[in-house]
Amino acid sequence: MKKTKRVLSLALALLLGAAVISGCATKSAAPADTTAAPAAAAGEAPAASQAAPADTQAAAPAAPEVGSGEEPEVVGATVEAVPVIPGAYTGVVRDVVNVGISGDVGDWNPFIFGTPTAELALQGMYQYLAYNFNGQLYPCLMKEYSFSDDGLTIYGELFDYIHDSAGNPLTAADVAWSYQMNVDMGGTGIGDVVQECVATGDYTFEFHLKEKLQVGRLDKICKFYIVTKAAYEASKDEMHTTPVGTGPYKLVEYTSGSTIKYEATGNYWQTDPQYITRCDQSNVNNINYYIISESSQRAIALQNGTIDMCMEVANEDLKTFESSDKYRVYPLISNYNIIVAPNCDASKLTADVNLRLAICYAISSEAILESVFAGNGNVNHEMSPSWAAGYLPQWDGEENYYLYDPAKAAEYLAKSSYNGEELTILCNTTEDQTNTAQLIMSFLSAVGIKSTMLALEDTSYRDYLKVADKWDIALRLAGTNTYYLDFIYGEMSKAKSKMEGTWNFAIDDELQDLINFTVLQENATPENIEKLHEYLIEHCYQYSTVNYMEYKVVPEWVSGVSLSMGKIIVPGGCVYTQQ
Repeated sequence: MKKTKRVLSLALALLLGAAVISGCATKSAAPADTTAAPAAAAGEAPAASQAAPADTQAAAPAAPEVGSGEEPEVVGATVEAVPVIPGAYTGVVRDVVNVGISGDVGDWNPFIFGTPTAELALQGMYQYLAYNFNGQLYPCLMKEYSFSDDGLTIYGELFDYIHDSAGNPLTAADVAWSYQMNVDMGGTGIGDVVQECVATGDYTFEFHLKEKLQVGRLDKICKFYIVTKAAYEASKDEMHTTPVGTGPYKLVEYTSGSTIKYEATGNYWQTDPQYITRCDQSNVNNINYYIISESSQRAIALQNGTIDMCMEVANEDLKTFESSDKYRVYPLISNYNIIVAPNCDASKLTADVNLRLAICYAISSEAILESVFAGNGNVNHEMSPSWAAGYLPQWDGEENYYLYDPAKAAEYLAKSSYNGEELTILCNTTEDQTNTAQLIMSFLSAVGIKSTMLALEDTSYRDYLKVADKWDIALRLAGTNTYYLDFIYGEMSKAKSKMEGTWNFAIDDELQDLINFTVLQENATPENIEKLHEYLIEHCYQYSTVNYMEYKVVPEWVSGVSLSMGKIIVPGGCVYTQQ
């Protein structure tokens, strides 16, 4: 039976069982998002609404705490982030902005899963049902939604005035068709969660779920590109080179490996500013993306004026721009963590939990942060950083997450079966990973563990990760999304690894049962999350060391930086002071 409660435009709060935790507030020192999700401020749009599944509704706390999904603190930025819902635009409309990016799109078909660069470049042309920022769901194509009493059906309603850049109206039938195309073409993995999507009216539709909703899955359900069937069928090549979307921009020129040129459509369907997020602003008439693979060349292009802003700048190139009054450097905490993962296969010495604990207590995360990342980032106290929704605040003050303790490492080593064998540390050939591996080798040596580094190019590295007898300890760059539990599920569940256990060969049925239970939205209480946390620490399957900083460079005539869900600059959403 359908729940009738629908509160249009109330904030989505992440349901964590006994508590609904809001995730949009920021620390006062940070220039990051300041939007308050429960629509209160003038000109500010409310987040997408939901009626929660039965038996899981509860009152939200008065204010979010650290670890409840808030935006990570940004220190030392010289330009502010644009709020999720900017409201009335106060800057000038710029005619052209040139942007340096590191890779090509490759294919414009909306149903083919692309690279992170592709997602960046497609931003502004194709659209999702909704956007997720800091654990809040904000409307895009979908105006509102609700759940059935049993939590196995999501009822969605579109805005009834959507059209694409070619003028084709978008209806619920296009949503159902786009969903099926995504499944058929292997696009986003949404078919793992949803059984089917059915149009029930011109602007209403239903998602029938395969099982009860897990934490973070609603975001994934909403995050697939939706286009009109009419435009897709009118395309000469199924939009591989001729894309047509519902966003505020359209593609006007593309040279493979060189340039991507966008132009504002001038007739974007959404005209109500309270529903336009920073992803769908059009404060620039023309956006030109220049594909420059090498960081040093992007830095040169910035200096000589070929490009105006850059998505990725290497640490060694930052000083040039930090000391110039022509640019502004925007630092923010990356989504990525440096993880130390012992090989838990039964044939390996590191299957011994005492050796795993000895390894982790021998390593100083603080030293990794200072030596490898020049202190730019945070030391982690769990598998995910503290800004992930569902992270419990008390973890920051705990002393049981492998704090650097050589004496304790020696105690665990003495209990282990280790007898002077040389352990192989597998890592990628990136400078960050090789420097981290070398530092870890010195820490292990200090407590009597011999090790050697095996650094491989990305393809070989990924192949070696899958072979148990190739390595003993792996360094891995792992991206945390909005939710702590969703990250744990992705890193540790055999459902994601498609193996008997975790990707690093830990076979533990009790762990799998604990993860599968806790990740269900209705079970994700602080008490259950704490049990999972303690179990992970006790068994030491992985150790997340640091969460480092990334840097964006923009010109001095940008007074507000617009960031996508993936923390990529959205040029159309930035605030400009010069035409």
